[in-house]
Amino acid sequence: MKRLVVLIIMFGAFPSAVYAQLPSFPFDIRSLIQQADRRTLRERADELITKRNDYAGAIPCLEKWLSAVPGDAEAAMLLSTCYDSVGRTADARLAMNLALADGLKTREQADRDFPPLFHKQVRWGRSRVLYPAVMKKGEQYRLVLLLHGNGHTPEFMLSWAKTLGLDKAIFICPEAPYMKVRETVTSQRERYSAAGESLGMPDSLFGEIIDLSAEWYHDVAMDAMQRLPVARNLKPIIVGFSQGGFYAHVLATRHPEAYASIVSICASMYTAGHVTEKYDRLRTYGVDALVLHGTKDDVVPLQTGELIHSAMEAARVQHVYMPFDGGHWPSAEATVMIRRWMIEHDR
Repeated sequence: MKRLVVLIIMFGAFPSAVYAQLPSFPFDIRSLIQQADRRTLRERADELITKRNDYAGAIPCLEKWLSAVPGDAEAAMLLSTCYDSVGRTADARLAMNLALADGLKTREQADRDFPPLFHKQVRWGRSRVLYPAVMKKGEQYRLVLLLHGNGHTPEFMLSWAKTLGLDKAIFICPEAPYMKVRETVTSQRERYSAAGESLGMPDSLFGEIIDLSAEWYHDVAMDAMQRLPVARNLKPIIVGFSQGGFYAHVLATRHPEAYASIVSICASMYTAGHVTEKYDRLRTYGVDALVLHGTKDDVVPLQTGELIHSAMEAARVQHVYMPFDGGHWPSAEATVMIRRWMIEHDR
């Protein structure tokens, strides 16, 4: 069974290859159906478990069943439980991965079998903090709310923030509130989004999703203002990349009294956020903006940056628009510009 373990990392991208690692049996599903007792191996496994607690005995039944009927996510999950009960931890992990992979492929079927309802929830979330390399006792710093892009993580963005070399700022980067299940499973690394794609919510709820995600980000910033050694007389600066850039604009237009400035990098923009209609609020509260966008961005087109720039001009928002030579990530030139912007706002 050791050969099962080596393909754990491959299950998401190549589930069929993982199935191929299950034990091979001279087994034909038709001969199974033609058995006199008319019972499938799956039913036998269920009986062994529910009536006899015989997990070890159920294992060969489920292995044979999955070799003949690949794609049975419930059977793979049950096999994982059986493996775990007899101490075969690595095999249990593989079987669970099979169940997850198959479950991801059957979302439409699940929606048909079990129609979903969607409900608002309040829960704990997590953020990560980047402190200056050297901190002086009693000194207070500027808080920077850093928002990552769709499918990224706080660690990804904070690693970039380190390159800014700012010694008077504390960066706090919250995880977007929804895990991207497929990307997380296939990459074996956590991936987050503020849009809730993996929940399969209807487009009619997108506006509410934006509101709730924005409030989560805002709550993180306000909580950090109370808990971290930051200057409370200095309003936070929001820096956002891609989807995070969109939410930087959402936050600043919904809570203009709470933030000093926006830095958006290759920001996306969604009409459901009703952002551009609210840019006049930035002018009213003196919130300025640095808007950067790659001229070769093949994820969020440069036209989106130009749209933001035009809308800000129309609302007479103080801002700098900088198209930079690059794609969907801040170039070295853009990063230098961001550093200068941050330093100027600390004076």
